[in-house]
Amino acid sequence: MVGNYLAAGIRRAWLSAALESGIQISLWVCLIGIMIYGFTLTARGETTGGELVAFLLLAFRVAMPLASLSNLYSSGQGAIAAAGRLDDIFAVPTERVPGAPVPAPSQGPAGITLENVSFHYPGPRSAETVLSGIDLSIQPGQWVGIVGPSGAGKTTLAGLIMGLFPPSEGRLLLDGRPYPDYDLAELRSRMAFVAQDPMLYDLSLAENIRFGLQSASEEAVHRAAEQAGVLGFANQLPEGLSALCGEGGAKLSGGQKQRISLARAFLRNPGLLVLDEPTSALDAASEQSIQASLRKLMTGRTALVIAHRFSLVRDLDLILVLSDGRIIETGDHKSLMASGGLYSELYRLQQGSENDHQ
Repeated sequence: MVGNYLAAGIRRAWLSAALESGIQISLWVCLIGIMIYGFTLTARGETTGGELVAFLLLAFRVAMPLASLSNLYSSGQGAIAAAGRLDDIFAVPTERVPGAPVPAPSQGPAGITLENVSFHYPGPRSAETVLSGIDLSIQPGQWVGIVGPSGAGKTTLAGLIMGLFPPSEGRLLLDGRPYPDYDLAELRSRMAFVAQDPMLYDLSLAENIRFGLQSASEEAVHRAAEQAGVLGFANQLPEGLSALCGEGGAKLSGGQKQRISLARAFLRNPGLLVLDEPTSALDAASEQSIQASLRKLMTGRTALVIAHRFSLVRDLDLILVLSDGRIIETGDHKSLMASGGLYSELYRLQQGSENDHQ
């Protein structure tokens, strides 16, 4: 596929260059011909110099837009290609669930069960099993950490639990009922996701907090901003919560962007909270400040925390250690350290690395 894109790009560049060169050469040939003919007419006294200059200026005014036709063609080809990609996106069928879906529970922390769950991506990667034979029971209100080497399947496991894609084998249950029994939109509405690099838009702080939940009232947005610590820096701005974030949150620091993401989660009031490396992009001071807000957000909810920094998971109720798509260790921090397995090895390596940087 990359080769096809490369070949198409090269063809487009050659055609655009040839068209632009042809138009430019043709126009200049015509203009030079007009100038020679005009000088001839002037020498014969059939026209005046002023008339010739006026005509040449008019010719240049007409020629310049014509010279830009090649740019219009190139832009048009790019627009056609983009429209084709949009058509492909719009052609993707809406997700459906079998049977008569029921509303997801709207109150209280969620209980999640995975029964012999395996997963592999469709298409060319279908032979690659990302998760295999996952059996897991997360009790309502339990805080669960997921750790392991890069590529172990941590984010994929979180995506399955959030219902972003179905398992290849096995099944997932929410409060004892299989995921397909629920209305998919309502199922996801009971979950909140906090990523390591939150997506922000060039909107106000309040609009970014409300994003995805447009029905939220001003009072609810203000309360969520207060709970997440957004008001701490918003009140120092002349516009307050009406201040613009900039594209991608360009006007905010890393800690401030993460607080916007936390405010979104507070506003959604989820039964299941998924945190994917929420402090990995922050400095030590910002991380400590954010962790206090994370604890407040997790209180009274089921929480799933994916982390490379063990400071985020060491005090959780349960820690899962993934390796090569399988859960190889479970327990709390103390028991996992005592077992001398992969968790203790990774923990000691991280502690040693942090000490070396101090």
